[in-house]
Amino acid sequence: LSRWQAYLSAVYVPTITDLELRKKVASFLENTEQTVSWNEKLNRLGHLVQGWVYFYVLSPETTSTGCLTAWGGFEPKVPLVQRIILRLGCPIFKHLMRTHFDLANPEVQDTRRQMIEEILDEIDNTLSKQKYLTGTSLSHVDITLCALIAPMLPGHLVWAPKSRYANGRFASFDGALEKMRDEWPRTLVEFEQVLSKRPCGKHAMKLYEELRSKQL
Repeated sequence: LSRWQAYLSAVYVPTITDLELRKKVASFLENTEQTVSWNEKLNRLGHLVQGWVYFYVLSPETTSTGCLTAWGGFEPKVPLVQRIILRLGCPIFKHLMRTHFDLANPEVQDTRRQMIEEILDEIDNTLSKQKYLTGTSLSHVDITLCALIAPMLPGHLVWAPKSRYANGRFASFDGALEKMRDEWPRTLVEFEQVLSKRPCGKHAMKLYEELRSKQL
């Protein structure tokens, strides 16, 4: 993200002819002591979320429906041959991913959960005092937060009814979580219910609703 952000700031921003828009975009991408601090925390959050969610989704006790849905195994837009390969190879892919991400230790999982909660608590505390993570204006760190929280809010975002993910192009995502209600890990369902009511969760959902597919 930082490299892409630096590229946009150095290459794209100077080409904007509208001075007001150029100023707005530069402010959105600007790196300050505050944004650098948040980026470090959100980078940690991203790795923690990845490990914590994968632990349950890739568990041998969890059906492959969620993985196959996310990978396009039920998506008509994905070529049939690729869908067949995904369905046949899913158990192997899950095993390889569990090994790669070291997902066999429940104690590590508990530590991940605790560290996630600590970062989310800090985000909640910040958002209780101001509109955005860095103050009164939207910045790139708010967008980063949305991208990281989305995997923990599948029923409200990516797999929600009338899902707007990828501009609604993936029919298999439409209401997918409701369809696999009895298969999705209970821990993740309960966590999403709580997260959707927290300031950080509400912040992410609000920005997705208001800003998705819009020019900032």
